[in-house]
This record gives sequence, C-alpha cells and structure tokens, in this order.
Amino acid sequence: IRFERFERMMVRILLENQYPRDSEERLLRAFRTLDTDNKGYVEAEKLRSLLTTHGERFSQEEIDEFLAFAVDPETGTVLYDDYVTHVCPA
Repeated sequence: IRFERFERMMVRILLENQYPRDSEERLLRAFRTLDTDNKGYVEAEKLRSLLTTHGERFSQEEIDEFLAFAVDPETGTVLYDDYVTHVCPA
C-alpha cells in the first residue's frame, strides 16, 4: 500500500471518528516512558531506532515525515509536551 493511499484513508477515518484518538495524557505517558531522566524531551535518533526495531515497524519515509514535524531543529529532540499539544485536539 502506498503512503498516499494510506494517508487519504486514515484522514477519512479520523475525520469520521471511526477510531478514537489517543488522549493527550496517554500520549504523554508514552513519551514519559521513553524519557527515563524526566528531561521533557526524547532524542530523535532514539525514536528513529525504536520505530524501526520494535513493534510494528514504520517505513523510513513515515519516520522521516514524523520527525520532520516533531523534532526541534535546534536541539534534535522531540519536546513531547509541545508535540502532544499540536497533535491533540483542544
């Protein structure tokens, strides 16, 4: 399946609320699990490694798109409080 087709399908599914989105708190808990030092961020390369080696693996293109949006270009990290605020509806 090509990403473009997948993306169109997922946008439709999300807009129609066919699958509930994860809550802001659930996403924050997931990031905090990775942030064992409680720094408020996770290194981009750590996320890249996890996304390609554990669970349902993501393609390089999917990871690149996620990181392009999520990573602070100055620090190379995902400031997860900011990221979750952007992706979760108010």
